[in-house]
Amino acid sequence: MIADRPIGVAALVACVAELRLLWDAPLVCLGYSAGGMVALDYARSGPDVAGIVLCSALLTTAVEGTRTKVDAPVLVLQGTQDQVSPVAMIADVIAEMDAAGNDVRFELYTQTHHAFDNPDAGDDPTSRLVYSSISAQRAHDAIARFITEVSSAK
Repeated sequence: MIADRPIGVAALVACVAELRLLWDAPLVCLGYSAGGMVALDYARSGPDVAGIVLCSALLTTAVEGTRTKVDAPVLVLQGTQDQVSPVAMIADVIAEMDAAGNDVRFELYTQTHHAFDNPDAGDDPTSRLVYSSISAQRAHDAIARFITEVSSAK
């Protein structure tokens, strides 16, 4: 997946271009897991969107030599027990976003794993993927607030 990041970004660029033909309203891109990685890379490409949301994302720093500036506000919702994007990777992405002067907010949910928003992930705390109804509700509420905020700002 990580090696195919440019393919995902190209697909998202095409998708947004099609949406622009159909919809004259602010667009917010939302990506889960690997889709979050793609959405962040897309944000780094400088698109004209109202905002970017990453939920339980496969977080990665920018590919060396590529743009780190993000023009749209970004909301990142992550669990501190996420084995896919451990806290050290979250810290690396925070450092990159700070250094680039980006408007990014991170919400970290303790005792929360990858796929915390997916009820099919199950509830075994020793598993890599674990659903958390509390974190899922908090993320849902944060996403709704963020979309309302960035949509009214455009």
